[in-house]
Amino acid sequence: LACALLVHLAVGLSLQSVPVLAPVLLPESGVPLHRLGLVASTTAVGTVLGLLAARHPALRLSPSSTLQASCLLLVAGVALVTTASALPLFVAALVLGLGRAQTTPSAAQMLGAVPGGSSALAFSVLQSGAPAGGVLCGLLLPAVAAQHGWRVSVAVAAAVSVTAALAVQPLRRWGLHVGSAAVPPREGLASPLALLRRRDGMAQLALIACALAAAQISCMLFAVT
Repeated sequence: LACALLVHLAVGLSLQSVPVLAPVLLPESGVPLHRLGLVASTTAVGTVLGLLAARHPALRLSPSSTLQASCLLLVAGVALVTTASALPLFVAALVLGLGRAQTTPSAAQMLGAVPGGSSALAFSVLQSGAPAGGVLCGLLLPAVAAQHGWRVSVAVAAAVSVTAALAVQPLRRWGLHVGSAAVPPREGLASPLALLRRRDGMAQLALIACALAAAQISCMLFAVT
């Protein structure tokens, strides 16, 4: 739980780094500040694609390995941000979204061994990691950028992701939570969408989740711009 929580903190810190640093980052990249929504949308596209494919890495890799791979994607994403160019910035947003997508399914798979009475509490603690990372991002990165430049503050975000990846390493050495099955050959990215038809109420729940996420991201980006 502690390792997965640290990974989620790294996710929140990395994803919020672009909106938080947007006032100094976007002008240097040649992207108008009012286009920040396009950058955020690209991140969301990466997350959706990663979530649709979440079952594939989970079956091929252990959850701990998937969490480490997610951290490396976060590092790659923030590294692309430092190029301060429009196209790499949007690629970075996509990569950050992909890095975010696998963290919750993999962590949930790890927490499957938690006793039933504690599973809800453990998952709630886990989900607090990303908002905590956002808080840390807002407090830390602007201060670092003011003193040392925004590229150094982005490097801080990358360092947190590297630290999270290293923290997960003991789980691999202990051989915990190893995946074993193979991905069904005919299962594609669209197969998770079939659940919307098969499970009663799932489509309505998905629409509600989309509305809440849209409201959250809109408020966040409005505050920045």
